Amino acid sequence: MRDLCCALRKRLNDVTTFNHANKPILLAAYSRILGIPNDNLVWTYLNKGTHEEANRDDFDAALVESVVQTLEELDGLDLRPGR
Repeated sequence: MRDLCCALRKRLNDVTTFNHANKPILLAAYSRILGIPNDNLVWTYLNKGTHEEANRDDFDAALVESVVQTLEELDGLDLRPGR
C-alpha cells in the first residue's frame, strides 16, 4: 500500500496536465499517510491484515484509524464531475 501511495503522489507531483481543485487535497493526504515511517507496523497490517499471530506486536490503533480516515476522505472526493 505504501508503494502505491508513493507512486500516486509522485505521479500527481509530476503531471502538469492534471489541474483539479482537489489536487492539493490529494497531495496533502498522501503526504500525511507517507509521513508514517516505512518500517512502522501500520504498513504490515494494512498490507496483510490483522491475523492473530503470537509473534506480532500490537499496532497503533490511532495511527491505523488515521490512515483509514484519510483514505476515506480521498474516496469521498469528487474527482470526476458529472458522474
